[in-house]
Amino acid sequence: MEFADIHNHMLFQCDDGAENEDVMKAMIEKQYSEGVRTICFTPHYHPGFFGNNREASERAFEKAKEYVATAHPDLTLYIGNELRYDKACLKWLEQGMCRTMNGTNYVLVDFLYGEPADNIMNGVLQLLNYGYTPILAHAERYEKFHSDFREVLRLKDCGVVIQVDTQSPLGGLGRGSKKRGRLLLKHYLADFIGSDGHNMGDRPPDLKKCYDYVVDQCGREYAEYLFNINPIRILNDLEVGKEQS
Repeated sequence: MEFADIHNHMLFQCDDGAENEDVMKAMIEKQYSEGVRTICFTPHYHPGFFGNNREASERAFEKAKEYVATAHPDLTLYIGNELRYDKACLKWLEQGMCRTMNGTNYVLVDFLYGEPADNIMNGVLQLLNYGYTPILAHAERYEKFHSDFREVLRLKDCGVVIQVDTQSPLGGLGRGSKKRGRLLLKHYLADFIGSDGHNMGDRPPDLKKCYDYVVDQCGREYAEYLFNINPIRILNDLEVGKEQS
């Protein structure tokens, strides 16, 4: 099983992820050792939180490509962004300041964890109305969503993609995220799982443990869609699969 990780913060000195080039390389090595063969780096983007990090992320991406070309030539690299939603975000996208996923129509977007559910819904639907296909990052972490996932169900009906972090169903991001993450998987509401890795300590890019959990709880077929098929489809601007085990 080859994994594709399309939500992570491994590019160094861009946001709150890898603090230097050595950490970035260590994270890439961990990914590769666990079977990751496709990575799309997604540094945060919001000038108010992380500064205008476009050039910094480009420099780090070039360093990553140089390293991988020698160390792991069979590892394919792409770049996007994780957009922190803001009323100005459409301008950032239209001007190319914030990237879509590998230049596709998909936009990875996140919100503050305590954001009211209506604000999240309205923000994601605004992106959808402007022609983008939003990916709601770590949907299990929004504590204001109802326990019956009515918001998630509505978003999925509108064509929004739902992403879950690897650490959530395993308990690494708190009890609430664990419960919600497991329920999203149990009801086959997640479209793909990303590591959301930030470092080699408390937020490592760890896909294998979560993959094993999903296989055990939901079946291998669904796990393959979450960890490989749907991420690859997103990078190629194709519709994510709806299949369930």
